[in-house]
Amino acid sequence: MSHHWGYGPHNGPEHWHKDFPIAKSNRQSPVDIDTKAAAHDPALKPLTVSYERAASKRILNNGHAFNVEFDDSQDTAVLKGGPLADTYRLVQFHFHWGSSDGQGSEHRVDQKKYAAELHLVHWNTKYPDFGTAVKQPDGLAVLGVFLKVGDAKPGLQKVIDALACIKTKGKSAAFPGFDPCGLLPGSLDYWTYPGSLTTPPLLECVTWIVLREPISVSSEQVGFPTAGGPGAGAVESADLVSSWCSGRGAVCAEKPCAMTFMPKVTRVRTLLSSLTADEGERAWQKPLNSVHAASVAGGRDRPLAITAFRKLSFNKEGEAEEPMVDNWRPPQPLHGRQVRASFQ
Repeated sequence: MSHHWGYGPHNGPEHWHKDFPIAKSNRQSPVDIDTKAAAHDPALKPLTVSYERAASKRILNNGHAFNVEFDDSQDTAVLKGGPLADTYRLVQFHFHWGSSDGQGSEHRVDQKKYAAELHLVHWNTKYPDFGTAVKQPDGLAVLGVFLKVGDAKPGLQKVIDALACIKTKGKSAAFPGFDPCGLLPGSLDYWTYPGSLTTPPLLECVTWIVLREPISVSSEQVGFPTAGGPGAGAVESADLVSSWCSGRGAVCAEKPCAMTFMPKVTRVRTLLSSLTADEGERAWQKPLNSVHAASVAGGRDRPLAITAFRKLSFNKEGEAEEPMVDNWRPPQPLHGRQVRASFQ
């Protein structure tokens, strides 16, 4: 049976229990982390995050969020240590965010909401595959990272640049060569507790590891430009690599993905502010090596990374557009569970 769950007034989290009764169970996530009640556990080990050989595959709009998926056929990107007794493979990451910067995270800290929350999802390699692992109480380990508004996070930029390719539900694009290490904060101090998936089917299979230190995103980090809209002013060029939308068999939404570039860029200023909407549209259709695209010059024209998230749509192409915002579940009761801290 297909369940049409979502985040709207008629299919949102308050209705999920109708199709997924486990929503009312005793091990649900997210939770509010009460820092005074969270006990320091000296037996907790440091986390070992080994993402150096991570092999990202594609980025996908699934109609609820966007996922960046990884090759999980080998131990190329793993999480160990901390509260975990086994090795867990990275399979995907995704974000949850709000309609404003004052909300968006699923977990809270002393009732504090962050602008967004990153979830890096791993499965326990003592089981044969992800599908088997999600049916076990120790099947998944999810690393949660809060996002706040502040300094730029360069490691996030490639993700932001790819969103133009996946604006609507079902759109995907190849996304090779992404290093998830760039999404982690400097400190790996964490809280941990036993919980669940925060989206249906809400299976109670997750060891949650929520990092204390958030990462930040800045107004210097751009969303994807549209002719005549934010990002249609003066832009700086970059040494563009061959597009994974046109050159690697990717499925891309509406326009060639002209936003992929190497981290080390040669900046050549070019002005697009004089282009008409039609000229701007034609500029998207040029071969990638002739398209100038990078960070928008002028801080006032640079939307937050989370603003770029909000330009995505819950719906398929051709359907009435519904901005992808507030895709978060509120905190659930702890029901006696203990949140432990790796730090004092």
